[in-house]
Amino acid sequence: MKEAFKEAFSFTKKETRAILVLCSCILILLGVISFYEKIDSPKETSTNEAWLNEAMASVYTDTSSSRKYSNAPSQLKPFNFNPNTLDEAGWLKLGLKARTVKTILNYRNKGGRFYKKEDLKKMYSLHEKEYTQLAPYITIPKQVYNNSYPKSDYVKKKEAQSKIIVPINKASAIEFAELNGIGEKLSSNILKYRKMLGGFSNINQLQEVYGIRPETFANIKKQLRCDASGITKININEATYYEMKSHPYLRDKNWALAITKFRKSQDYEIKQLEDLLQIEGMNKETYNKIVPYLRLQ
Repeated sequence: MKEAFKEAFSFTKKETRAILVLCSCILILLGVISFYEKIDSPKETSTNEAWLNEAMASVYTDTSSSRKYSNAPSQLKPFNFNPNTLDEAGWLKLGLKARTVKTILNYRNKGGRFYKKEDLKKMYSLHEKEYTQLAPYITIPKQVYNNSYPKSDYVKKKEAQSKIIVPINKASAIEFAELNGIGEKLSSNILKYRKMLGGFSNINQLQEVYGIRPETFANIKKQLRCDASGITKININEATYYEMKSHPYLRDKNWALAITKFRKSQDYEIKQLEDLLQIEGMNKETYNKIVPYLRLQ
């Protein structure tokens, strides 16, 4: 028995060295665990959390205070003023924020006017309490209804455009472009269509130009003038089928071919333009549309 016990717990020199190294590693690991348990003790964690909560509360308080200040109305220094004539320096002297002043001036520059003191309340970024401070000092003379105040460049341009008169058979692209709603592209379209027609016989033909909307034509109609005395006319007793077909109105529904056949039935001589009403399908409306561009000789 003694020999067996001795045999079981006897180690070679190499095994003994390995056991000592293993024990040393275990002791070191236990020491490290003990060290970190002390650092992360509940008492220390509680202290750290308390400090963090206190700091967060401080930050929150500062932020909300700043937000409250930024949204607060300005403390104004009001004096009697007319909102339709007061300049930028005057608005700032009242104590309004620069952003609010910019909004008011932009509104005026685009033709906006204050007809009663309550109109100032509509200005974006003007605080209700600021308006309450200013209201007793707002003075708007009755002359504002007679447009007595200086007009903005925008309003002046609109008024100038409304006074332009354009002779549609002689006007250049630049002259057409001066009309409200007619730009460079539409001006070009008008000239091209005028050339195809041989001239306009009436102002309503501008509605046939590609790109001109009904509301645009309605806005400029009173500014248009049409002298049809110089338009180009087609001699229907001599013109070939292809010459007649080049005209937009005669190309439509192939009236060029119908007139050519009708001329043949009349021994190649149409006596009067009214005879075209004998052509099948030709009604009074179509006749009145094409006849300004036709002649017999």
